Amino acid sequence: MPYVFEGGAFEDLLFKGRLKQAAVAAVATFEGFLAVAEQVLDHVEFLPQPAPVQQLLLSPFGEIGEHDHLLVDQHLDQVLDDTDQAEVRPSSIVVGVGGRDVIVDEGHQRRIVGRHLLGALHRFGIDGENLAFGVPVHERHGCGPPNGCGLMISVNRGLKGWLTKIRNFAGHFVGKENSPASRPGRLTAVIVAAALVMVLLVIPLGGCQAPPLTTPVSSPGQAITDVRAYQAPPLLGVDALIRRHGLSGARVGYALLDLESGDLFASRNENALFIPASTAKVPTTVAALGILGPRYRFQTRVLVTGKVAKGGGGGGGQGGILEGNLTLQGGGDPLLTIQDLMGLAQKLKDAGVSGVSGKFFYDQSLLKTTAQIDARQPENARYNPGLSALSLDFNHTLLNWRPTLEPGGEAGVVRAFETPVLGNPRPGLNPADPGPGRNVVLGRDGRWLLSPSAAIEGAEFLPVKRPGLRTARVFRRVARMLGVTLPEPRAGTVPPEARPMVRIRGLALADVVRLALEHSNNMVAELIGQVAARHLDGEAKELAEGAESLSRWLRKRLPDTAWDGFRLANHSGLSSKARVTPRQMAAIVRLAAHRRHGGGSYLSLLPASGLRNSMRGRFRDPTTALKIWAKTGTLKYAKGLVGVFFAASGRPVAFALFVTDFAKRRVYDAAANAQSPVVTGPAEDWIRRAEALEEDLLREWILGI
Repeated sequence: MPYVFEGGAFEDLLFKGRLKQAAVAAVATFEGFLAVAEQVLDHVEFLPQPAPVQQLLLSPFGEIGEHDHLLVDQHLDQVLDDTDQAEVRPSSIVVGVGGRDVIVDEGHQRRIVGRHLLGALHRFGIDGENLAFGVPVHERHGCGPPNGCGLMISVNRGLKGWLTKIRNFAGHFVGKENSPASRPGRLTAVIVAAALVMVLLVIPLGGCQAPPLTTPVSSPGQAITDVRAYQAPPLLGVDALIRRHGLSGARVGYALLDLESGDLFASRNENALFIPASTAKVPTTVAALGILGPRYRFQTRVLVTGKVAKGGGGGGGQGGILEGNLTLQGGGDPLLTIQDLMGLAQKLKDAGVSGVSGKFFYDQSLLKTTAQIDARQPENARYNPGLSALSLDFNHTLLNWRPTLEPGGEAGVVRAFETPVLGNPRPGLNPADPGPGRNVVLGRDGRWLLSPSAAIEGAEFLPVKRPGLRTARVFRRVARMLGVTLPEPRAGTVPPEARPMVRIRGLALADVVRLALEHSNNMVAELIGQVAARHLDGEAKELAEGAESLSRWLRKRLPDTAWDGFRLANHSGLSSKARVTPRQMAAIVRLAAHRRHGGGSYLSLLPASGLRNSMRGRFRDPTTALKIWAKTGTLKYAKGLVGVFFAASGRPVAFALFVTDFAKRRVYDAAANAQSPVVTGPAEDWIRRAEALEEDLLREWILGI
């Protein structure tokens, strides 16, 4: 019978399977698993208690920009197309050890595939003997038997290698006094405990709807004896809450404005400067809606010179050759997908084109192109992709590597490829280990290089550095599938004599903004801001210049607001150099709330608390659920929350709340390897404490106004 662990109750941990006796004894010898696990967590400064898995998963990945729904943005198109997304219930994770099952019900589930799970675990060097990971699956999702017993993926490795890798991992956090030479027994216990903690906690989330658990197990002394109505915690006040969450060294500021009159209800450091993080997407989208209009639609077009030779038959018949050049022109559509390109290629075929005698160009000149949003971010960070007027599927690529499959293949040799394969340089091996948390680095020649210490098998989403070329190559590929042959694409601009042949239009801007605010994708926000700045100024701008153009637009509409120090480095907030004040951001929210966008207000575009796991699963209690409509912002040592809340009295309040620790942020920015767990662990812990402060403050404000 499988065992069930709810909420990470370590007291219930039972070992079954073929773990070696020495490993089990090591854990039992030293204060039991709970004490050892707590010591491990202290060493790594990871988590003081179990938390939503999307938080744990990202610890080794370095700066995440904004990590609301972190795992969702890589599959945003899937989520958008899934009308049942809101109905998918939390599902358990199955961990099989030595042929026995352990069911872990974390309760904060989101959608992700099994291979990403393994890639995340491999970042910690975790392997195991007969270790299998998967999610119970459901028949209606077409991914397993109806009883929910299927496993998505498994990996088998030797226990000796597992413990060796965990030992190496623990060595990053254990001081000399705990070295193997001085305290081998205790370190072994810590190593084993660390392995089990990570296996049980660093588990991404299943996406299938699982059947109800049928084998619940209660922890000793934790049986439910009564069920009572919710009661809000006592009001403590701002200073007490700051101390309670250990944030006395950080700057905390907020401004609360009556949404109707603009009167200031409460404030603290309201004119001090803070790092906005992804709350910067609010001024970007407010300005873009005002400049472009809520019904604005991005367009991607195909333009041609010359004529199609006679004999071309549209409507699926035999096409003809275009005697001239063909250009794929980008309009900055932030949500352009491969399905859109397939539709565009079908229109081209239906127009009678089967090939081109001239050249195939891609035109991305509408906007400035860049290889990354912020040069200070790691080059392998998928939240920091290149930007182009021709961007596709969030400008992510998937690098896969697997051991050689030939009989007698060489140990340590892997085969690597990107998905999709589009003529990119072949991945290679980095000469040196780039450090913990970095499986893949970018070589000087533009190739992705695997770390020698990476797991022997894995997959990792990476940012696309030349999105325009990639989009054109994908279009060429899907066109060829439909019988339309195009030459290798090259960069160019549409000549004056070219004429439009086919086009595809994206969603209305108001819909794009709603999705951008909900999923907080940096690339989406950057393209929205770039296109708005282009329309405002009549020319393509660098990111900082475009952000300043939108800021000027806002200043003109809020002349009574003090704008001293307001500076956005880009349109997404992915920068520790941006600065805003709570009073400025609350004023922008109030301006936006009184404008109408396609019949609705800006409020209707913001995420709401208590639904769809918004705001990272916070604000679910009866006091705060559905009362807060806001955009979150998260960088290492910088948190923000900006929007509107509805007080218990019924009064709507525009608010901006920020927490920034500038000293810790400077240390983080100076770190040689910002993706190392040594660096990210304390930063993630700080973020969790800042989020808890946000939750407590909003609850007190809602009850007190």
